[in-house]
Amino acid sequence: MEKSADIIMMPQSSRRNYVMILIVWILVAVFLIWASRTHLDLVTRGSGRVIAAGQNKNVQSPDRGTIKSYLVEEGSGVTAGQIIATINPIEAEGVLEEIEASLSNLKVRHVRLDAELENQPVSVVEELGGIYSKQLVDAEVELMVSRRAGLDAELKTLSQDQEKTEKALLSINAEMAMLYGSLIEAYIYMKGEQDVMGMYAGRFQEALVGIKMLGEAKETTDEYRTGKTIRAKQ
Repeated sequence: MEKSADIIMMPQSSRRNYVMILIVWILVAVFLIWASRTHLDLVTRGSGRVIAAGQNKNVQSPDRGTIKSYLVEEGSGVTAGQIIATINPIEAEGVLEEIEASLSNLKVRHVRLDAELENQPVSVVEELGGIYSKQLVDAEVELMVSRRAGLDAELKTLSQDQEKTEKALLSINAEMAMLYGSLIEAYIYMKGEQDVMGMYAGRFQEALVGIKMLGEAKETTDEYRTGKTIRAKQ
């Protein structure tokens, strides 16, 4: 009876502490039971879009351009090689025209270059006017005439320079022939040494050959235009 009396007679503050500890233990036990039986999902935030892998396919075309019309509807089945869309042909036609114009230009230029190399008349290029653009053919004809005129002028200048050089060499050879002829006459008069006279005679003959080659006796041909002889050997 004494112990029961002690418990009953426990101070009010100690009883309150005991109840609080008991409540805490009960809450801990309930939390542990809940945690062991409950599954928590992890949640993260982000941006994006959902794409169905079975419905979206990449479609590519070897030709560039904008799509003019679709020939299939969404969700319909397609087979390999089936046309599903058409492309606006305006841009492709423009590219094709550029390629064809460039090809025509190269063909006409090729004919013009062959005509220049083979020394053919301008009419060879002019005949292409019925096949290719007249404007293109006229441009190549004008270029061919201009190039040929420039070549003729350059050849004329070279011919004039050659003529001046030949005249200068002719004058030098004539002076050498007169000089060595005079030396031969002097050595004959003075009865000089034969070996020296032979050397002078050889130089005199060389000068005469130079005069003959550079004078009017040389054969001349017009190789650029006709290849015919315009001045025969004399």
